[in-house]
Amino acid sequence: QKRAKKAGIIESVTANQVANSINAFNHALNTDNKEQQKQAYGNLLFSLAGISESLGFNAEEALNCATNTFIEGVKKSEL
Repeated sequence: QKRAKKAGIIESVTANQVANSINAFNHALNTDNKEQQKQAYGNLLFSLAGISESLGFNAEEALNCATNTFIEGVKKSEL
């Protein structure tokens, strides 16, 4: 997304664009069309990654942080 933004292909992602992607994904879930669902899911992920860039942090690092928090919660529940 950084390269596309530099080239002027896309602009910064906004919360409204993420909301639109969520709505499109919800709509796709109400169909039996797996390709449409997959495309909408990919668009949602792309939007979420883009808004993290706009906010100034790395989406992968944020996901790793959430994963680590989840793992710690599971470990605590197993005690």
